[in-house]
Amino acid sequence: MFKKSSAILVLILLITIFSINMAHAEMSGPELISPTGYDHNVTDINVSWKSVAGASSYRVCLTDITNNTLLLIDERNISTTSYIIRSNNFTAGHRYKLSVAAVSGSDIQWTEMYLGIGSQSSTEAKDIVNDSFNSDTGLWTYAGSARRDSVNGYVVLTENVSGQSGQLILNNPVAEPYIAEFRYKAGGGTGADDILFKFCEEYLLEFDEYHNYFDPTPSNHIAIKNNIPGDAEHLEFVDDNRVGDNEWHDIKVVVEKTVQVFIDGSMVLSWDSPVDLTYSKVEFSGSAGYYNNWHIIDDVKISPVDTETEDIADDDFDSDTGQWTYTGSAYRDTVNNYVVLTENVNYIKGELVLKKQINAPYTAEFRYKAGGGSGADGISFKFCEEYSLEFDNYYNEYDPTPSNHIAIINNSDSSGHLFFVNDERTEDNKWHDVKVIVGNTVLIYIDGNMLFAWNSPADVTYDEVKFTGSTGYFNNWHIVDDIKILPVKNVAVTGVILNCDNLKLYEGGAGATLKATITPADATNQAITWSSDNDKIVTVDNNGTVKPVKAGTAIISVTTEDGSNTAICSVTVNKNIGVKSIKSSFTSVTLSSKPPKNTKQLKITATLKNGKQLNITAANTGTLYSSDNQMVLVSQDGKITVSEGTPKGTRAIVTVINNGKSCKITIKVK
Repeated sequence: MFKKSSAILVLILLITIFSINMAHAEMSGPELISPTGYDHNVTDINVSWKSVAGASSYRVCLTDITNNTLLLIDERNISTTSYIIRSNNFTAGHRYKLSVAAVSGSDIQWTEMYLGIGSQSSTEAKDIVNDSFNSDTGLWTYAGSARRDSVNGYVVLTENVSGQSGQLILNNPVAEPYIAEFRYKAGGGTGADDILFKFCEEYLLEFDEYHNYFDPTPSNHIAIKNNIPGDAEHLEFVDDNRVGDNEWHDIKVVVEKTVQVFIDGSMVLSWDSPVDLTYSKVEFSGSAGYYNNWHIIDDVKISPVDTETEDIADDDFDSDTGQWTYTGSAYRDTVNNYVVLTENVNYIKGELVLKKQINAPYTAEFRYKAGGGSGADGISFKFCEEYSLEFDNYYNEYDPTPSNHIAIINNSDSSGHLFFVNDERTEDNKWHDVKVIVGNTVLIYIDGNMLFAWNSPADVTYDEVKFTGSTGYFNNWHIVDDIKILPVKNVAVTGVILNCDNLKLYEGGAGATLKATITPADATNQAITWSSDNDKIVTVDNNGTVKPVKAGTAIISVTTEDGSNTAICSVTVNKNIGVKSIKSSFTSVTLSSKPPKNTKQLKITATLKNGKQLNITAANTGTLYSSDNQMVLVSQDGKITVSEGTPKGTRAIVTVINNGKSCKITIKVK
């Protein structure tokens, strides 16, 4: 009996082992359904595959072949047969290996395909240099202590050792005006921590957080120096704390007759070189000197400057170019070489009108100064037939906007501010540098910083450019100078992203609005279309507003007109949960206009008809937030933020809606 039972057990065990081995032997890599083809744009890519018998889960891996098989994604334990790879994982011009695996215990079976991202239209193909240092590209000579760190994928000019000096030298000469972009980090020790960027044969840039006894510039600074050993003179410099140690800094240098330097997104220095620049050698260097410090460089990109665009207007008013009509009190000051719109006299008005008609989107750059008296000191820039920009440091009693402000006004109703921002940079008696990119989205910069972007409600017509100043009952100077207007070159769309990857709505309840962001932000064609793959579940309109119809799942897609780049959001519509009421964790709050006491997070709770309570704060629950005051913002996840500079006493009402129920919160600014 014992022998018979043992034989049966052994037989069962053998059958089980055989079955497992057969299952493993028969399991293969998943059959891919999408994507198909090799060429793709920088956009979200939906990866889907057929289910594999015996697989307990799946795995998706994306490898950047261009960057020496740098692993970008290794997503494990996927229970479904689809996965979305977001566009921010891709770089235009790079080649990728996409791998999908079926997993059963220790058995992993892979299927692979290759993708070329933006390989046919990428602007990066025109770059002189584009090096992330993940591999040795052979573009550089490493001198002294400089070396490529193959573990971290960057260049170490010096380690934290005294006496070291290292140089990273571009092997090929740069034979044209160019733009250099790179990242650097210095610090970790004591003493010399400056990074030097030799941008031409004669001059170099210094980014320094340490004051040597021979430095002519105090404390933290960015300086342009002669490329002469031992010459410490700073030809041009700016003190700036953004050169602080032990953190990465993003640098952009436009190397032309005028050299422009940007750090961490802001322009900090503009220098007119005294001689014609020669671009024979580009070099980065760091030296620890008597003390010690790390000096690290990464992500160097050098691209030619587009010189093909012809300016519509470029006038420094040193002479009469005949491009302008002067009306009212406006005249060209031949002594100071600028345009006076009004002198410091009351009840006068002057206008400077461009004679040439502008028939395309354009960029306008100019300088202005107002003040010297009292009362109206606003400079108005009419950038199209319907709208103007107002730069104002004076509060008129009819102004809808308090204190200093920059506002979009309707030319048929100058008292109404369609959009505005309070900003102290409109202060009097000081020159201000202004840049306005005029298109269906209008971007406004002042003194090197972008203040706001405004989506115009109508097609903008570009038939008249005009600068206006008027004094009214009081008096003030209004002056403009150095006006440059050039057409916007076509910037191709490389991708689009959504503010929400998945959305949860309820049958018969409120919808939600998705926001699409095109990359790059200055892309010429901002047109997009919205669609739902199942209108019986959810619908979407031209503004991205999603409305639930009945329970189920659907995909909302947004597609760019330029390049057909697509981003998607998965929407789940649940059965109506029967919301009886909603309430906030507080009904009123007093906030400051200065960080960090200018924010407050809401918590929204729904009471259901069955008595249960549910946290519905997150945007993907279908909760909608709005504020009745542009100075008090509320995010899609319920975070309230009071804008810096908001006057004391300002009040706002934040409204919250979900499933047709609402609650309100009062915000006071102290």
